[in-house]
Amino acid sequence: MKFAGFCFIMIGILLVVIWYNYPETNSTNPLNIDDIKKALGIVKICAGAIIFLIFLAGISLLSEETSSSVIKAELAKTILTNDSILEITNNSIKIGNIEVTRNDLPGKYNWEDAKKTSASLGDGWRLPTKLELAEIFSNRYMIGNFTSSYYWSSSIGEYSNIVWTKYFFNGSEVREHMIDKCNARAVRSI
Repeated sequence: MKFAGFCFIMIGILLVVIWYNYPETNSTNPLNIDDIKKALGIVKICAGAIIFLIFLAGISLLSEETSSSVIKAELAKTILTNDSILEITNNSIKIGNIEVTRNDLPGKYNWEDAKKTSASLGDGWRLPTKLELAEIFSNRYMIGNFTSSYYWSSSIGEYSNIVWTKYFFNGSEVREHMIDKCNARAVRSI
């Protein structure tokens, strides 16, 4: 529909151009060679515009037919980065021996709630270890959809109420209290 509207607008513009540029004639002043050249120039412009519109129509049809297959091909591709294989699917990304959700868990959680929410995804989903979170950070641009926030790991720090997090702004590893609120990304072993 958008393309059809665009075509109508272009045809309208062409008609206005023809109307204002078409040589004025009357019965006492017949067309001369300059007027004929001017009219032929306008015809060439119109023909060029029509060819351009046909070209745009072809691109539009091509993009509508292939967009879903291109997206599917992109999502199914396998990429080698940082010595890890990235296999991209619709809802997750496989990195080495873990599978990572494509999006954060919604909202921010304390550590216990982040663990429960990850596990509620079923079939082995959990919070990543400190080392897995480092691997995820290394591939964050390929995985995508991260914020510049702290992300929970499942690795407990030196004290029983402290957990390792990673700051996805600069990659620093920070110990947080379990009651603090951080982002979470679920993983599972494959």
